[in-house]
This record gives sequence, C-alpha cells and structure tokens, in this order.
Amino acid sequence: MKIPSLSFTFRIAFSRRFERIADQVLFRSKHVPERNPQKEDLITPGIDTIRKLVSEIEK
Repeated sequence: MKIPSLSFTFRIAFSRRFERIADQVLFRSKHVPERNPQKEDLITPGIDTIRKLVSEIEK
C-alpha cells in the first residue's frame, strides 16, 4: 500500500499551524506553575498559614 505524498501547500500550512500551537504552549507554560512542586513549595506556605491562624486565635 503506497501512502500518497502531501502537497507542498498542505505541508506549509500544517507546519505553520504546528509552530503556532507550539508557541502558544511554550508561552502559556511560563505562566503555569509546576505540575510537581517541591515539598518546600507546599509545606512552607502551609506552615505559614497554620502559624497565622494560631496567632489570630491567641489574640
């Protein structure tokens, strides 16, 4: 079975669309937090929140 070759115009359009999507993904990833944050990134804010709540309760 022979796979037909794609036309030059289609290849150009496809590559431009791919580049545009890739640029959007890369641009957005700069504004998205890590998917796997470090323990310190989770624990420290949690501890700070607990300390704040305790200090408010003590007042």
